[in-house]
Amino acid sequence: MQKRLFAFLLTACAATTLPAPAVEAAEAGTVYLGVDGAYASGIQRDPYTKSFRVTSETNTIGAVRLLAGYQLTPNIGLEVGYVRRTDYRQSAVNGPFSYDATARTTNRDISLVYQFTEWLPGLFLTTGVVFSHVDLTADSHFMGRSTRINTAFSSRSSQLGIGYEATLSGNLKARIGVGRYGDDKIGFVGLKYYFGS
Repeated sequence: MQKRLFAFLLTACAATTLPAPAVEAAEAGTVYLGVDGAYASGIQRDPYTKSFRVTSETNTIGAVRLLAGYQLTPNIGLEVGYVRRTDYRQSAVNGPFSYDATARTTNRDISLVYQFTEWLPGLFLTTGVVFSHVDLTADSHFMGRSTRINTAFSSRSSQLGIGYEATLSGNLKARIGVGRYGDDKIGFVGLKYYFGS
C-alpha cells in the first residue's frame, strides 16, 4: 500500500507541476485556512477482545481535515487541525460469543510544516502530535441475546508526512501528499488559502 501511495504522489506531483506557475514562499506572519481530504486503506486492527477472531472489519477510512495555520518564517508554518473520520467497524467471534463494534473517532492535531523554497520548491514535510477521542459501541451476542456496551477513551500519537504544494491562482494553493497519521497510512489532497500574502 505504501508503494501505491508514493507512486500516486509522484504521478500527481508531475501532473500538478506542468500547468502550475512557480511556487512562491509565503511571507512570515501570514495566516492561512485550508481543508484536506484523506484516505487510508488496508486498515487492520487487533480484535478488541484478544481471544476473539475477527470475521469482518472496515478496510478503508475517509476523513476531512479542517486546518488553520500561521507562517512563522517563509519555510516554517504552524498548523492546528480538526479531523472527522468515517466510522471503523469490526465483527468477531469466539465459539458461541460474537460482537459487532463501531468506533467513532475525532482527531485534533498540532503540526509543524517545513516548506522547501530553494531546493525543490513546493515540496514540504510535516510532523506533529495527534490527539484522538474514540467513542466505542459494541453489541455482544450470545445464544440469541444481545448486550450493548458503550465506552470512550482518548489517546495521543504522532503524524509524519511529505507532499507537494502548487499555486492555483493568487493566494490559493493546492497540495497533495502521503504520510502516517496516528496508526494509519494515508494519502491526502487539499486546498489552502493564504491571507494577505
